[in-house]
Amino acid sequence: MRSASLIIAALAVTSLALCSFSATTLPSAQAQVITIQIGATYTCADQHQFRVVSCDARNWCQVFKINKSSTNGGFTVPYSKEVLISDIKSYQCTAGATTDSNSSSETFGSIPVTARSIDLFKPMLGNFKLVNTSTRVQLPSLLASLSVLEQSRDSAEGLYRLPGGQNIKLVALAYPSVDTSFSMADKIELEMRRQSYPITMLRRKDNKAFLVELGSGKSFVSWTNGFRAFFSFGVGTDARAFFEAGVY
Repeated sequence: MRSASLIIAALAVTSLALCSFSATTLPSAQAQVITIQIGATYTCADQHQFRVVSCDARNWCQVFKINKSSTNGGFTVPYSKEVLISDIKSYQCTAGATTDSNSSSETFGSIPVTARSIDLFKPMLGNFKLVNTSTRVQLPSLLASLSVLEQSRDSAEGLYRLPGGQNIKLVALAYPSVDTSFSMADKIELEMRRQSYPITMLRRKDNKAFLVELGSGKSFVSWTNGFRAFFSFGVGTDARAFFEAGVY
């Protein structure tokens, strides 16, 4: 009987200890929960600001990046909720007053936020006809060495052909955020300049675009569109002509 009493007492102590542990850890777990406030203007520790315009049922949000020196006061970019919450935590952003979420702002193109890269290829782009597509992307070694593919969350390539038989390859990638896309574009430009490849900067509103001449008549154009990045590879002026079609 004494042995049984000791066992019961031990179990009671263990139960109390478990209850005490749960009670002390629960508030800490709750403190980590971050709610995205639609229409709120967030100010971060480094003083950059943004406003969450809207979020949809597919876990994507439209975020207005505030830039007071810009004509329109900034621009709107798509963010996944997961990345947005991560940025709010990482940059220590706090929500301020809410504003009208229907206020006008500039957006990045008309590419669906949730579209897969392989779904972006059109059957015809100007005089270029789509021949085939693949999710197995192959890049020149000078780009592959920069982890262009490894940092993307989705990628695909399409082969287009002109009536005269010339081929051009389009590569489409989706990165976790707009910042990642822009950072990768900067990295590519700096490396191409370091290797002394001729570069021509191209006009692309609120995005980045440049032509790189590889020699032997070959070239490629790299450009961003929000969190997406594109590359067109061709000979002569084909790569630039493809970019200037303005589809992406």
